[in-house]
Amino acid sequence: MDVQELIERYHRGETNFQKVDLHGQILGNINLSRINLKEADLSDVNLVGCLLPQANLKEANLSNAIIQGNLTEINLIQANLTSANLTESDLTDSSLRNAILTEVNFSHAILTCSLLHDSNLKKANLSHAKMVNCLLSRANLTDAK
Repeated sequence: MDVQELIERYHRGETNFQKVDLHGQILGNINLSRINLKEADLSDVNLVGCLLPQANLKEANLSNAIIQGNLTEINLIQANLTSANLTESDLTDSSLRNAILTEVNFSHAILTCSLLHDSNLKKANLSHAKMVNCLLSRANLTDAK
């Protein structure tokens, strides 16, 4: 599926795009609130300026993705975000439980009330991130900044 088809179908009211392959595509400045991208291949995508509040990206592959925007209440449980760039993103009330967050750049991100327990944050950059009331139990923070 290409981005144009996804946008057209989303604007017609469809929200279920489970297991879609959007590898390497650019989805900048798009409102995709409450979209279901469970198990989708979003590796190497560019989601700069996107609105993804309450989106379901459970078990999605977002490795090497650039995701900057409104991600409030997003579901990233068990998602793979290896080497993703989430600089300055708003992840308030998001769930990243048991996610692979190795080498993710969370600098200047807002992670207020986010669930990060059981996640792998090895070598993650959390510098200047706002992390008030985050749950980090059993998270791997080895070599995290």
